Amino acid sequence: MSIPSTMKAVILHGADEMRVQSWPVPELGPGEVLLKVEVASICGTYVKVLHRKLQGQPDGQFIMGHEYAGTVAVLGPGVDEFRVGDRVAVEVHKGCERCENCIKGWYTSCLNYGNLAKGHRAKGLTCDGGFAQYAVNHINTLYRLPDSLTFEQACMVTTAASPLWAIDLMGGYMAGETVLVLGPGPIGLMAVQLCKAMGAERVILSGTRDERLEIGRKLGADHIIERQGRRRGPGVRGRPFVHAGRAREREAGWAHRCGRVVRGPRRDGHEPRRAQQRADLRRARRGRDELRPLAGPHERGQARGRSHHQPPLRARPGQRRVRHLRESEGQCP
Repeated sequence: MSIPSTMKAVILHGADEMRVQSWPVPELGPGEVLLKVEVASICGTYVKVLHRKLQGQPDGQFIMGHEYAGTVAVLGPGVDEFRVGDRVAVEVHKGCERCENCIKGWYTSCLNYGNLAKGHRAKGLTCDGGFAQYAVNHINTLYRLPDSLTFEQACMVTTAASPLWAIDLMGGYMAGETVLVLGPGPIGLMAVQLCKAMGAERVILSGTRDERLEIGRKLGADHIIERQGRRRGPGVRGRPFVHAGRAREREAGWAHRCGRVVRGPRRDGHEPRRAQQRADLRRARRGRDELRPLAGPHERGQARGRSHHQPPLRARPGQRRVRHLRESEGQCP
């Protein structure tokens, strides 16, 4: 495959100053491949990128775009895991592979986030990304696509990982459960589909925009609740799981005593300090406990011996602490 020396790319200059211009085709390093970008999508995170307010963002000109898919065009030194012509999906993050979090496998919360000298990469966020004809990616961030998936669908792989991670925090297996999804945005609508695919008996979708709620119904939501209080569908009973997209702490009261609450990513969810949190409500009393997640990855990384999938929650000053149910204590039915 013949590769030109220059390409067209979307370059961010100053705040809110984005231009399509000629740019050198990036060079390859060890363990990297050059991709011919086939499709790139737009994310809400770009609002912060455009305003130059994203953590770890380069000061100078750089190529935007962190959700893209393409075809392997050139193999870098030492690469034999892929072949030229392979269709691949791209993951945003490559950890430094040397900090405590990366060694534990938590590379999306890399303690060297934004430090290119130490090996961290967040494509299109802290370094050049995929809004270009060609992009360089480390092999650890690439996933070979089956023939059944299009490039357009592959662009959503990283996005779909956010609600899937939240589901994992709740235990992963949800056959027969009832799930409440708060917010019919793209992440919430994906959560609806994922919960149904993983065996949830009933999925309830709550929100304020009728057109989004209607999409959710078509995608498999069994019950629709408009945030003004109107409910579409028969009455819902049981013990709901709660998957909270951007829910506030007060909405933890929507879960029953043995329910679980997961906070999905915010609009700035690509920042490591915005990692999803889980609250175990088995010992909480609704309306009396106010929950607050840990401050960020540095604090989580320094908390040795804690479970990554169940980070402790701190009560605000003057509030009762929510305790996690230990294995030695009685289990809820």
